[in-house]
Amino acid sequence: MKLLYPCKTMKITQSYLGHYSHEPNRNGSPADYPIDEAGVDRNRDWFYAPCDLQIARIYGVGNSGTNTIWMTSKEPVEMPCGTDYVTIMVVHPEDDDLKNIRVGQEFKQGERMFREGQDGKASGNHFHMSVATGMIRSSGWVKN
Repeated sequence: MKLLYPCKTMKITQSYLGHYSHEPNRNGSPADYPIDEAGVDRNRDWFYAPCDLQIARIYGVGNSGTNTIWMTSKEPVEMPCGTDYVTIMVVHPEDDDLKNIRVGQEFKQGERMFREGQDGKASGNHFHMSVATGMIRSSGWVKN
């Protein structure tokens, strides 16, 4: 199975080099290289499962922090960098979508999962996305 781009439209508004909010990510330990995906317009576009995957962790629903979803592929997938399991982190979905997702829930490739949002300190609807090879361990990245 090939890893697909998770949105119908690609509109990257900030790369991992973005100085506004991504500098702490690329200088973190371990480093993390996110992109911001804004979709077609100011509406809330959908995130589609880029492969068969399972929800591994959900953080921040309500007022406890910025909404974040961690998911891991069910099996190794083909990517530009090779074939391996993949872990994906997506930040900023809204509570109204996250209330319908639970840890352990599985999605098939191409299935709608949740919409972009601006939870946290986001200035507009978008997905803040990071992708890493390997499976999630404990509460986050082990290797990237």
